[in-house]
Amino acid sequence: MSVGVAIYDDRIEIENAGMLPEEIPATQLVYGSHILDSHTSEPPNEIIARVMYYSGVIEHWGRGLSMIFEDCKQAGLKQPIVTDEKGVVRVTFMRPNLSSHKNGTINDTINDTINDTINDTEKLIYNRIVSTPGISAVTLANESGKSIITIKRALKRLVELNIIEYRGSKKTGGYFSL
Repeated sequence: MSVGVAIYDDRIEIENAGMLPEEIPATQLVYGSHILDSHTSEPPNEIIARVMYYSGVIEHWGRGLSMIFEDCKQAGLKQPIVTDEKGVVRVTFMRPNLSSHKNGTINDTINDTINDTINDTEKLIYNRIVSTPGISAVTLANESGKSIITIKRALKRLVELNIIEYRGSKKTGGYFSL
């Protein structure tokens, strides 16, 4: 079996066939555990392990997990989760939630632009576009009770401010928030 890597929105899992030594339960592999630093390694094939060591591919056997834990700690990441089930050892790394920070920054910028530079009609139109992506100018005019000319003027300004964009054909397209 080859090494498996699975990448999800919230985590990365790396797995390989094999088992941890009996005296090393996966549940005890945590930050600060003496097991990470004091266990002896039992490579499944000592000859291959020795060749890998002498060729410089590995520093020495038995340090991989402790180095992974230390690197995660230094990077400020959550502790990796080690499982040992049905002949497969899996290390799960929880991904930092970067999107909430990124989205927060984008939303703050958009909100500042909207609140500081646009009038009430433009705010009304923008909020309607956010709640109904793809809405048309005619629908906005009908729902707001404002003239189509007023709506088009407001839409043009919102497009110029890079807050919204028009997508699609003139006949069937609509407005979307950025």
